[in-house]
Formats: sequence, structure tokens, C-alpha cells
Amino acid sequence: MASFKVGDAVQLLAGAIYLNNNKEVPETLLNTKLFVREVKADSCIIGRAKSGAVLGEVANANLLAIDGNIAKIETYIVQIPTANFPVYYSSNKNSGIVNRLKRFALVTIVDEKNGFGKIK
Repeated sequence: MASFKVGDAVQLLAGAIYLNNNKEVPETLLNTKLFVREVKADSCIIGRAKSGAVLGEVANANLLAIDGNIAKIETYIVQIPTANFPVYYSSNKNSGIVNRLKRFALVTIVDEKNGFGKIK
């Protein structure tokens, strides 16, 4: 399970959105080394550098901790066992459903928190 602290190097996952305006993060930032500038309960404020301007606030579920250029987490693939499987905004059933997956879909789990798998 990834937990972040100020100064951590991170990478964004595809589909990440800025929480302050609900706009999708530009694809050009997906393979960029970014830094955690502030840590909140389920999100982080990120920037291109450890100081200066910030890019915005992103849910922790959309961040990968990296060490240099290598992700610190182990991933694995699971098959969805039931139809209409809910995907929640964060690792909490009260956070709202953002998608539903089809039965037998294959997804990559990139992190775990509170019994929930973060999917890629």
C-alpha cells in the first residue's frame, strides 16, 4: 500500500484528474517525474519540482510512488468474478462509483488499501 509524504517522487496513472476542477491531467504528464508538495487524507498536491508552482490536487489512487525511475509497487492481474463490478473513486464504498466492470474483465492491480485494489 502506497502512502505518500512531502517530497516523494511520483508518477500519474492514465485517467488521473485534478480534484480542484475535475479536468483530466494532460497525457504529457503521465510519464513525468513529479513531486508531492502537500499530503491530504486521500489526495496529494503535486508539482514538477520540490518547490515553486504546483500543478494541482490528485487522488492518491491516481499516483504511483517512484524511486528514481522505478515504481516501488508490485502489480498483478485479476479477473473480475461478477458482472457490473463497481469501481469506487477511492478505497471507501461511500466515495462513489466511477465505473462498472464486465464479468471476466482483466484488470491490473497496482496498489491495495483498506481491502480495495487500485486498478490501472
